[in-house]
Amino acid sequence: MSDAMDGTATGLYRMGAVASLTGLPAGTIRAWERRYAMLNPERTDGGFRLYTEEDIKRLSLIQRLRAFGEPISAIANLAMDELNERLRQHTGSPSDTKTTTTEPVSIVTVGLGVTAAVEIAAVKYDSISLGASTRDVAELVASGQSAEVLILEKAALGSNTVDSYRSVMDSTGAKTALIVYDFSRSSDIVALRSAGARMLRYPISPEELAQIVLDQTLLARVQEVRREVAEAGSHQEYERLYEDEALVKLSTVSSSIDCECPNHLSAIIRQLNAFERYSNECLAVDDEQRDLHSTLARTTGQARRLVEEMLAYVCHVDNIII
Repeated sequence: MSDAMDGTATGLYRMGAVASLTGLPAGTIRAWERRYAMLNPERTDGGFRLYTEEDIKRLSLIQRLRAFGEPISAIANLAMDELNERLRQHTGSPSDTKTTTTEPVSIVTVGLGVTAAVEIAAVKYDSISLGASTRDVAELVASGQSAEVLILEKAALGSNTVDSYRSVMDSTGAKTALIVYDFSRSSDIVALRSAGARMLRYPISPEELAQIVLDQTLLARVQEVRREVAEAGSHQEYERLYEDEALVKLSTVSSSIDCECPNHLSAIIRQLNAFERYSNECLAVDDEQRDLHSTLARTTGQARRLVEEMLAYVCHVDNIII
């Protein structure tokens, strides 16, 4: 079973998976829920939050809009069509064509066992589409078939498996690869994982295989969007997560984990805020060094955001509510 899933309800994701898929710290997601009531996750009997794929779409879309300078307070409670329209205004195209698994996942397989499992899963899941299925890597490479996901079955891995894996990944253009095996040396497993493959041991059911495919595809698609956002947002201004009043409170708060991390992090953020303001003010009075101070302000904002997200995580761990 995938670590992303709770297991009690198909299609629900725990906080750790949501944070990985959207690129948002868990503390930030919880803070947004508390401040803006923007999500209403289900709960397990143990109290763990469970999020839907629609929640992940929404968070990913909001994250993209924030990269274009949209304040969270202005977009937190907008409907999905309104969020899409805002992003279209920034990019000129709809938003979520790459962020979810709403488009069927194209799969190619090598091996009779995994082919049979995918065929069974495809009957149950409309979001899975099986393309070429072959008995060996050479046959698949020769077919010229492309796909988003490669599933390779190999009873016993060997040192040449890495070369075979790379050749078939290049030929298919797959973004995600799963290798299902029975026996292997640990060194070969490490080499394949380092090359980007997801390693799975037999036996594995069609349902488990399908869920892993969907989870990994969603992750790959969201990561692609995050790369696009990073490129598009290289000159963005980062909205502050903590106002001055909150930082003052955090500078003196007592921690239950026997450390002063919240105090130290809030002090660092206050200094970064001050230098960011100073650099922005210099833009207005020093034309000769405008580019320098623009770079300083932007880079300081990026550093501040990283430290703010660390502080949000510490506050979550220490159950500090500001």
